[in-house]
Amino acid sequence: ANAPTVGTGQWTVIVGSGIVTDPTNPRSGVTGLSVGVNTFQWTITNGSCTPSASNVSITREAEPTIASAGVDQVLCATNSAILAGNDPAVGIGTWTQVSGPNAANIINPGANNSGLSNLITGTYVFRWTITNGTCPSNSDDMNLTVVAQPNTSINLMVGDVTFCSDQRPATFDITVSNTESGVTYELRDGATVLSSQQGNGSLISFANIP
Repeated sequence: ANAPTVGTGQWTVIVGSGIVTDPTNPRSGVTGLSVGVNTFQWTITNGSCTPSASNVSITREAEPTIASAGVDQVLCATNSAILAGNDPAVGIGTWTQVSGPNAANIINPGANNSGLSNLITGTYVFRWTITNGTCPSNSDDMNLTVVAQPNTSINLMVGDVTFCSDQRPATFDITVSNTESGVTYELRDGATVLSSQQGNGSLISFANIP
């Protein structure tokens, strides 16, 4: 504010809140501002003369909500997905793609639960950033991995088994050919996993199966 050449100046709070450190100093500091608009009035008076006043407003913006991009996702053979960032109580959120095997389509970048399309096999990183005015933004990343459909064209070979009645339980071998590398193959009896192996691109064997 201007320093009066005649009269005395005084700061007062007329909207919001705040503590004027030195109310008669035209360049006083202010503490304790509330979120939103805070308006201060600088009034110069001199005896019985009509006062002169001028207002100034200081806007304090709230810190944006801390961003959470949601848990990582692993999906099988799909070209679409749904993101799951948090819905900001303060600020505006935006999805961006950080990396990936191609440019995915973020259908609604401003929605915390935006859909994705144009996905291919590989790992993507998506970033959820929340901003509010001039306050520092914050962000969080999540990984989304699309894996290829396992090869279902496999061949099972079970050999004949001969055993005596007093040799129960019998055991036998199962051979799986045309396996796919990186895929886990499980031999189950109902919900019980009897044995499991990683595919190697060719042939694996399950031995001594009861």
